[in-house]
Amino acid sequence: NGEDSDASDGIAPKIIQSEKYSYRNFCVLGRGAFATCFLSQRSDNLYVCVKSLDNKLGHRQQEEREKIFSEIQALKAVAAHENITHLYEYFESRDHVLHICIEYCCGNTLADLIQENVAEKKYISDEIIKEYSCQIFAALEHIHAQKIIHRDMKPANILLTGENRKFLKIADFGISKLSAATMAMSIVG
Repeated sequence: NGEDSDASDGIAPKIIQSEKYSYRNFCVLGRGAFATCFLSQRSDNLYVCVKSLDNKLGHRQQEEREKIFSEIQALKAVAAHENITHLYEYFESRDHVLHICIEYCCGNTLADLIQENVAEKKYISDEIIKEYSCQIFAALEHIHAQKIIHRDMKPANILLTGENRKFLKIADFGISKLSAATMAMSIVG
């Protein structure tokens, strides 16, 4: 129920509480301009990625708050596809920090795979490239059908998961765009 010390300080994992679950943050997965992502274990033992905003929600400018909630709306709209990270829930903790709980993918990114192959002077097989391309195109088709444009598609935002890293998940909808018939509204997280 309480909130313990930060998981990154080496003392004890931080526990955050939503209405449905408690989350125990174990380690930092990454840091961005506005948030820190943690590997967390939910009270039902599911491992998830918790994206916690660095500043308290109440102290953010209205425009910034709208951008954050737009990212959540984009995730909600597209998360029903198997090649897109799933949004489990989002909530504001007692200390007014917004937490976005998404699917944890335990593999590396496509960027990591490319770097590994370059470093080892190897090529990714045509078969793997074809499989990855099909998965990416299927996910993008789903995203675009929801009238959303990702705008930050790059190998670092494509997660490899599953057996032998053959299954892809598109992540990071922090910069996306909702398209309309004549104009588009930007969503930046």
